[in-house]
Amino acid sequence: MWLLKSFKTFATKLLGGRVILILGILLSTALIGIVAYLLYPFPENYLEPSKYSLKIFDRNQKMIVELNHYGGLNERFSLEDTPDVFLRLLLFSEDRGFYKHIGIDFKALGRTLVEFVKKGRFVSGGSTITMQLSKLKRDVVKNSLFTKILEILEALKIELHFSKEKILEAYLNEVYLGNNIYGFQKASKVYFGKSLKDLNLAEMSFLIKAIARPSDVYLSRNAILLRARKLLETAYRKGIISEDEYLSSINYNVILNPVILPFSAPHFCFFAIEEAKNLTSAEIEEIHTTLDIDLYNDISCIVRNVIKNLAKFNLSQAGLLLVDNENSEILCMVGSVNYFSEYGANNGVLIKRQPGSTMKAFTYALAFERGIINTSSILPDIEISFPLRYGRYIPRNYDNSFHGPVRVAEALGNSYNIPAVYLLNKIGIYDYISFLKKVGFSSITKSPEFYGLGITLGNADVSLLELVRAYMIFPNNGLYSDLRSIRYVKLRGGKIVYPPRKRPRKVLSEGSCFLINYILSNHKYKLRAFGVNSTINLPFNVAVKTGTSKDFRDNTIIAYNRKYTLGIWAGDFSGKNMINTPSARGAGIILRDTLLYLYNKELLKQEKFIKPSEIIEVEICKLSGMKSSQECDEVEKEVFIAGKQPNEICNWHRNGKIYLPSEYKVWAQNNLTKRRVILVGEKLKILSPHNGSVFAIEESVAREIQNIILEANTESKDVEWFINGKFHKKGNPTLLQLCEGEFTIEARCKNESDRVKITVVSPRQLRLHQANTNLTSD
Repeated sequence: MWLLKSFKTFATKLLGGRVILILGILLSTALIGIVAYLLYPFPENYLEPSKYSLKIFDRNQKMIVELNHYGGLNERFSLEDTPDVFLRLLLFSEDRGFYKHIGIDFKALGRTLVEFVKKGRFVSGGSTITMQLSKLKRDVVKNSLFTKILEILEALKIELHFSKEKILEAYLNEVYLGNNIYGFQKASKVYFGKSLKDLNLAEMSFLIKAIARPSDVYLSRNAILLRARKLLETAYRKGIISEDEYLSSINYNVILNPVILPFSAPHFCFFAIEEAKNLTSAEIEEIHTTLDIDLYNDISCIVRNVIKNLAKFNLSQAGLLLVDNENSEILCMVGSVNYFSEYGANNGVLIKRQPGSTMKAFTYALAFERGIINTSSILPDIEISFPLRYGRYIPRNYDNSFHGPVRVAEALGNSYNIPAVYLLNKIGIYDYISFLKKVGFSSITKSPEFYGLGITLGNADVSLLELVRAYMIFPNNGLYSDLRSIRYVKLRGGKIVYPPRKRPRKVLSEGSCFLINYILSNHKYKLRAFGVNSTINLPFNVAVKTGTSKDFRDNTIIAYNRKYTLGIWAGDFSGKNMINTPSARGAGIILRDTLLYLYNKELLKQEKFIKPSEIIEVEICKLSGMKSSQECDEVEKEVFIAGKQPNEICNWHRNGKIYLPSEYKVWAQNNLTKRRVILVGEKLKILSPHNGSVFAIEESVAREIQNIILEANTESKDVEWFINGKFHKKGNPTLLQLCEGEFTIEARCKNESDRVKITVVSPRQLRLHQANTNLTSD
């Protein structure tokens, strides 16, 4: 004391008392700071779990996946639902004086500090549950003197601001138990496959003792189990648990489940997460989606099986999207055959590929809407070239042949290329692309000149999602809607956020949509291209449109009825060519098996598209598309929008002949050789007799009845006939009586003329002529 007093006197004299003043100020400032820190309130959500998972649910509230999107896996559990025996064991193990102290166990803390002084590091924590909670909140991995001081101060502050019950509940949901798992409830679900309240004492004590060894719960199972049994034994001796509780649990064999978390529909889940982020910037705990996980599991199995069987054709991947038309909700999204395989993380529903002929439906729909065509209008399927800025575009059909005059319904149903290009040329590329953008093709960003007329054949890269969304306008009577993958999201704190509902936009009339539906759902219009036994000829009413890109790189197929729209892409993510596999034999198999599955599950009903009141039926000629006459060889009933039906009676069939426009000359010669065809508008041509023909006079038949027919390819009756330069007769057709000799026959009409040469011989002369020239009679 004397020495201290002497030093104080010396210091006071030497420094004028400034050291004491400074120390006093510093100490007072520190105390004020500590008090202010302790009194300053915590954020409102401080006791909420700082680590939690993102859970994604399907439309039936089944969890699809749980992701440690926000630090770890967690499942909130209330103190009220926690078994009393668990709480007794927990407090006995971790903090026996929990309800008595103010956040600090001074005795245990003193032991810890002594060990720190001896060894220079913290060997045991000496932490109360409140101090552990503070440490967990601050993500402290390794203790230091500074972090320990902060832990103590924050524990005091926690105790000052919250009740013991709230502190204990927060700890139950915050404690780390290995494998990115936080909270006892989640650990119970993962390790034992059941809720915390359903565990037995052995399992409860195992979880409690796992607190100290969280990094290797599986590797340290036996060590943790020994500690758990020791805890039960000690708790029994101390009267924490009863004898019956102890005996029923001490020899229980604790079996841990492997950490297998649900992770289905990964492509859809990541798609839904991005959609949810567009709804809110807040932290999301739950995403409740439109997906049907049971449907997904079954359909994804179908996709895998089909692709396995088609692997020999270089089909290695597929994407599938199934949508409910009524509410535009995604029911199933299969992004690839196996998410974890090479390239499997690619989403076949979202990648942009060429959709082939599936784009033709929009060309015909717009043409119906503009009144350019009706269902029986004739489109030319012949060799046509279209001028381009540089050169010319000459489209070809898939079968590399021409089909002559083709009615609209058959041109679309059989997916002929040339009529579609011809029709788009009538509509105009600018108007067509403008329409495509109205129905959601946001991927079409280049100039119309870049795509050219080939855009109707699918040369633009678009996603299957865009294609399915656009096709939904047809079963939805011309209404366009965005697709929905989310019903609502639940934010941290419990707030519910719903996606905004946009009103559907009218982009097509009901009549135009019905005509597309009617054509694509009637296989009679597809027989010439696909045959009877095609995969797209299904035993129920469904509209189907196929598409195959150039060199068989991509198969795309769309099917829909009033309830669903289904889209499928198949191919290879690397762009490898499939081996001569069109969509009907590739993606079409997936489509057929999926639709049959839905039909057998009674999810797909046998129902026809509803016919609008403006739709009428008219009997037409199958060749000309006009109203049928008695001379038409083949007729059938066709549907039309009232006022846009054909009113002209067929004039292609007259007097047993077929009068075709002259542009079909080549096609007619190759396809109608057994019939008399007159090409209207063609240059005057003698149809009978043929040039170079040899005729023989029969001696046993009267000369006056032995005649040949003179006929030209014109409807006009004013044809003048000249024999060897001399006028013979006027008319078409007319007759020429046979007489021996060589004759030049000339037909003249409207400043046009044509000539042929024939020979008329006796039977004897004919035989000699044939022997010398190897000719046959006509």
